[in-house]
Amino acid sequence: VPIPSVDALSRFSEFMRQEEPLCRSFEKSDHLSFIGEQLKGYHGLSLMDFYLWYGFGFQNIPARADPQFSQDIERIRDEMEEKGLPRGKTILLSPYSTCSKEYLPPKEVWEEITKHLKRRGYAVVTNCFGKETPVKGTASVSIAYTDLVPFLNEAGGFIGIRSGLCDILSQSTCKKIIIYPEQSDFWPSGMSEHFTGLNKMGLTHNSMEVYYSQNIITLICDVLKKINTW
Repeated sequence: VPIPSVDALSRFSEFMRQEEPLCRSFEKSDHLSFIGEQLKGYHGLSLMDFYLWYGFGFQNIPARADPQFSQDIERIRDEMEEKGLPRGKTILLSPYSTCSKEYLPPKEVWEEITKHLKRRGYAVVTNCFGKETPVKGTASVSIAYTDLVPFLNEAGGFIGIRSGLCDILSQSTCKKIIIYPEQSDFWPSGMSEHFTGLNKMGLTHNSMEVYYSQNIITLICDVLKKINTW
């Protein structure tokens, strides 16, 4: 169902107060004017909370079932070797997101990050799909979701914008720097890290989180400082 149709059905169901809604959203409304939107990040309410208690309607915390990833480590290692990507010294960049594209850091940010990583002896690649292009100075790779965690465990590091990809890779033992834009079309400004933070949601406890408030210089400095701790 197209997103505008889901949007209209969701709002109509809320207006009619139907016992059985015409469609179910895992989040309370997609409009910042609705009270549900203003609760995102409020007093620590995270995206995980919305999914568990509103979307699925659980009454108690359910048993956790972890996703399954490829176990073919030798194949992944062979592919890395073919591409000249050293184990433990390769960083995967993810500068793209399908949501709130107008608020993402510009290409200059990623280019500066790449230069710094290379000076420190890292190989750098960009995760690209479709018409996406790699960051200048990096090679393009397209890592399948089933390979993402084992690839990153072998590669060593990830730096990317907060997107759905981060939920998938959250279980990786690699070093992670996640960039959270201040503004979004899907939650109140300033609530990105509070509402969608990987650490806050309990998906991982070892990600380094950086806040992007449209100040390019500050963002670059913050990310480089995190890299220097590796």
